[in-house]
Amino acid sequence: IVNRIHLRNEAKTVTLERLVPHLGTLEATRNQLHEAKELARKNEHDLRDRIAELQESNFELSGSSKVQAAKISQLEKQIQILENDKAELARQRDLALKEVEDRKIKSQAQFDILIGKIKKLEGARDEIANAAAPIAQAMFFNNHGPSALDASEIFDKLRVAPDTYFKSIKEAGSIGASLALAMTKSLYPRVDVDAIDGFADGTSEEAALDLISDAQKSTDKIAVDVVERFQDTDLQPTGPDNSNDEKTDTD
Repeated sequence: IVNRIHLRNEAKTVTLERLVPHLGTLEATRNQLHEAKELARKNEHDLRDRIAELQESNFELSGSSKVQAAKISQLEKQIQILENDKAELARQRDLALKEVEDRKIKSQAQFDILIGKIKKLEGARDEIANAAAPIAQAMFFNNHGPSALDASEIFDKLRVAPDTYFKSIKEAGSIGASLALAMTKSLYPRVDVDAIDGFADGTSEEAALDLISDAQKSTDKIAVDVVERFQDTDLQPTGPDNSNDEKTDTD
């Protein structure tokens, strides 16, 4: 037994002698492993912190993404509303252009009618001038010979002329006012023509007819005065047997 123990110790001694050269390498390796373990522990801590930061950033980005998605949805709705408004404005523009064109055509027609009324007034003026011309000629030639003038026809024309004038003036004024309103409406489509009625206070048709009536009364007085003066004029030629103070049968 002692020999066996002795032999075993010698074997251990030999084995240790063989391992002695590698003990330094083992110590260095152990130190490296310790350093590696410490570095791994530190890296694990850093990685945990980094993961926490990334999770927080991910949460913030997730919330921001939801906000951005809501903003994008809102913008899409606003874009759709703008598209609808654009289509509505285009429709209103087309309607306004059509209305302007229609009113231009109507205004042109009313303008033509107004021109016709003016020409009619000019014709009435010429008619009065033609009716007054024989009177002037008769008054000029009353002392130079007999006159075949029909005074009653001339007086009838003079009496009817004011009515013709007033009727034509009324129609022309109405057309002129309509034309002015139509031109205003064509230039400013948003103007409410019905609201303009309130600005016509004091200029109603009744007031206009009263003014026309007053003017007609004045013209009637003038016509009567002209007739009286004309009747007082002797249209017969003067001679030794005819005095200027005598009246003829045509009076």
